Amino acid sequence: MIDKEVAVSEAVKNYSIEVDKINPRKIIVIRNGIEVERFSRLPTVHFGGAIHFGIIGRLEEQKGHLWALDAFSKIANRDWDLTIIGEGSLKSAIQDRVTLLHLRDKVKFIGVTNDIPAAMEKLDCVVMPSRWEGLGLSAMEAQASGRLVIASQVGGLPEIIKDGETGILVEPENVEALAAALAAPFANPVYARTLAQRARERALAEFDIREMVRRYETLYLEAGG
Repeated sequence: MIDKEVAVSEAVKNYSIEVDKINPRKIIVIRNGIEVERFSRLPTVHFGGAIHFGIIGRLEEQKGHLWALDAFSKIANRDWDLTIIGEGSLKSAIQDRVTLLHLRDKVKFIGVTNDIPAAMEKLDCVVMPSRWEGLGLSAMEAQASGRLVIASQVGGLPEIIKDGETGILVEPENVEALAAALAAPFANPVYARTLAQRARERALAEFDIREMVRRYETLYLEAGG
C-alpha cells in the first residue's frame, strides 16, 4: 500500500490526479534540485553582440528541436550560432532540417557531454522548446548559470520560469512566437541581461538540491522510515 506519491512538479501532480486517478491527498510535490554551486561560478553573460544559443536534451520528439529550428530560420539574418547538445533517435531528421533551412553554418552538434557547466559557459541563452516536460532540469541549470532561458509554456516549466521576470515563455510549437523571443536579446540586451540575472538569483535561492534532500528526509521521517 502506498501512503504517499511524490511528484516533481504541480504539473506532474495534476497529471497523476487527472489521468492516473491518484488520490490528491496521497501526492506531495517535491521539486527536483540541482547542484547550484557547479553553475553559480560561471561568469555573467553580457548581451550586445553575437548570441550563442544552446539546446540541451535528448534528440527526441518531446524536446521540440524541429519546430525550434523553423523559428531560428526566421532570424537567420542575425548574428548567432546554435549548439545542440545531446543524442537521440531524431538526430538525422534534425540534421536534415538544418540543411533544408540553410543553417549549417550556424548550427553545430556536440553530442552528449558529462560536463554541462563547461558547455553552459560557452552559451548566452538556453532554449527549451519542449512539447511536454515534467519539470526541466536543464532550464534550472541554465538559470543558475545566469543564462537567459527561452522555453515552452508546458508542464512544469512555468513553475521554474516566471515569464518576463526570470525568462521568456512561449506557446509550444508556435514558430512565430519563438522567433520573436529569440530576437528579443538582440532588440533589448539590457532586458535579456536583467532576466538572466534575476533567474540566477531565484535559482540560487530556490533550486538547491539540498532543499530537495531535506524535504525527502522530512517525508521519510513522517512516514516512520
